[in-house]
Amino acid sequence: MLLIRNEQITVLKQYMVKQFEKRMILYLKEYHSEKCRKLADKKIQKTVRYGINRARRYGITVEKDMSRYINMMFVFGPDFDKDSNLPWVRQILDKKEYKNGSVKMDALYKEGNTYLSQDIES
Repeated sequence: MLLIRNEQITVLKQYMVKQFEKRMILYLKEYHSEKCRKLADKKIQKTVRYGINRARRYGITVEKDMSRYINMMFVFGPDFDKDSNLPWVRQILDKKEYKNGSVKMDALYKEGNTYLSQDIES
């Protein structure tokens, strides 16, 4: 029987987070190139780490959902979850009926697209 110690699990988790950070940086440079062009890689990495921590506070723990959260940070601002001009964000993130991060992110993306569509039409 194979025995995996807690220390090994910790190292594996750290490795997975680093790999996610690298993939996110590449994604952000491609899809948010104008914003990223103004930032050093260390600043982008710091922002990704900040996004991971912010997402976790709201129960968003799946990589796909974390990447969507970080993407929204680049669209709406790094503290979009605290922005008084975007009250719908906090309402969704704090909603107790949403049992997991994927449901929250689905709702955020839907509402975000509606918000951006209205902003473009104005």
